[in-house]
Amino acid sequence: MPDNPSSFEDEFMKSNHLSVASESIPNESQRQSPTRLRVGTSKTDDIYRQKRQTKHIISQNEVFLQPKFFDNQNFDAQSYLNDVLQDLSEDEFVSLYNKLLRIHMGVRKNLEKNFYKNLNEYVFISGEVESMTSDFKKFQSLLKTLETDIEGLNLVDHTHDPSDESIKQTVQRLRSSIEGLDEAFWEAPQRQLICEQYNWMLINIDNQRPKLLVNMLLFNDRLLVTTSHMKEVDFPAKQQVLYNWNLTEISISSIETYGPAGAEMLQKEKEVSLYKLSINHNNKTTLLAVHNSEERDYMVRQARHHQLQELENWSRKHDEDLEFSRELEYHTKSEQADMCSYTSFQVLCKNLDTQDILQAYAKQRNMVKEISMQFDHLDIQISLQEFTDAIRNLALIQNKLERGNLNELFAEFFADKLHNRKRKVTEILLHQLGFKGISLSHGKEIVRYLRSLGHEKEGQGVFMKSRTLLIKEKCLNVQLEKDTPNFIDACAFIVFRCLAQTTSSYLQLFELKKLDPAYRNWIFQQIEALVDLIENQYKHLAHDRSYTDAVSKIMTYNTELKEAKIDAMPILQRLFDVHSKDLK
Repeated sequence: MPDNPSSFEDEFMKSNHLSVASESIPNESQRQSPTRLRVGTSKTDDIYRQKRQTKHIISQNEVFLQPKFFDNQNFDAQSYLNDVLQDLSEDEFVSLYNKLLRIHMGVRKNLEKNFYKNLNEYVFISGEVESMTSDFKKFQSLLKTLETDIEGLNLVDHTHDPSDESIKQTVQRLRSSIEGLDEAFWEAPQRQLICEQYNWMLINIDNQRPKLLVNMLLFNDRLLVTTSHMKEVDFPAKQQVLYNWNLTEISISSIETYGPAGAEMLQKEKEVSLYKLSINHNNKTTLLAVHNSEERDYMVRQARHHQLQELENWSRKHDEDLEFSRELEYHTKSEQADMCSYTSFQVLCKNLDTQDILQAYAKQRNMVKEISMQFDHLDIQISLQEFTDAIRNLALIQNKLERGNLNELFAEFFADKLHNRKRKVTEILLHQLGFKGISLSHGKEIVRYLRSLGHEKEGQGVFMKSRTLLIKEKCLNVQLEKDTPNFIDACAFIVFRCLAQTTSSYLQLFELKKLDPAYRNWIFQQIEALVDLIENQYKHLAHDRSYTDAVSKIMTYNTELKEAKIDAMPILQRLFDVHSKDLK
């Protein structure tokens, strides 16, 4: 046993290496493990002895092993080859070369052999596939021929050609002879009569005996079972509806049995063949029977065919309704933030899933999508403040709504939506027009936009309101900085100067040749406010000579307004009247 763990690992590695090499030794003496240390010898002697033994095994078996484990992850072929070849003699090198050459030639021969073998197999398989394809096409052609022949063997044909004029007469006859159906059943636009069969029997499930003669009427979406009236039996002339099934709600199957047909109904007392039909609806089974198997099979085949068509139509319609409902929900509820206060929006949201709205949307889907897309472009233009394009788009939408003949709910919703977008554009324009430092060119452009939208009057009101605030702000600054004697002069100068400038801008912005009454009234309001302000300042002060001089000077500031044909003297005269009263 080694003295320490490291020496133990060395001995373990050597023992594994030598045990692998020793498997090829034929005699029993050499199969004994050389790794065991003899008693009484030193460790160094044992190591040298093991190395000599290893070299002897390698020379005998021509196996070139290295006293280290093979590393799969970090294996380097060039370094491994260098390690192997550096200690080889000339004979060993020649032997190794011959062995590698034999291996190489064997691999090459195997590759060529496998290539030609695989090529022959590929050619064979390709031929088989081509032959099978040809046989499959012949089989398909045979199936089509058999289907045609099978359909031709069925001699029972109760179908009606929808284009035939007789189908209208048949439906009219059934409509007048069948009771228990409302007018909506016959007036359904997509409903067609497929076949009608008589002399069917309604079977009693308990005793499996016929209890009533009935007629079978198959439509493309409904299956009717009515009472049968025969001349030899005392039945009423009118047919009564016993069952009215929706094809998508029933399961139909054929049952072949043999039993008594019921002497009371058939007036026979012998065994006859009955071909039964089972119909399951809402976990309730109804049995019907007929003597002719071809009639029953034809009824089952036609019922299942149209049942499958109805299920496909229902599935397709359900998917379409779901898609339409989602599209409508997107077109409407995405406007909840802006349109929640409009009655048309609230009504449309309540009726999104109704059939009337979905059918109307299915007919006018393209137009609704086109208008919604134009609204999306309009919102982008509004957000980018591209007012020229936005106003043009508003006019286009207005024309489409007037000529589109949309559903009433859609038309009201889009009309309110258009009003909302016009209001948005108008508010932005009015807000910009109210800026104190707006340029003349920009102001003219905004006024033209407002005029095209029909809100020029609102623009005039916003313009005058903003200038009112500007005059008040400037007068307030004068009041804070000037003393009372100088206040009248400074404040009057600012007011009349602002009024003169505002008048000139007003005429140019709104392209007017003369002032309108609304603006004249606004000027008079501003002058009255100035007079009220002066009177309030001198309410508790004496109206001395300085007051008289200041009031007289105001008349000189009124010159520009007189040129614009605005007479403010009746209002300014109040200041002189107050002074005259004080003197008295």
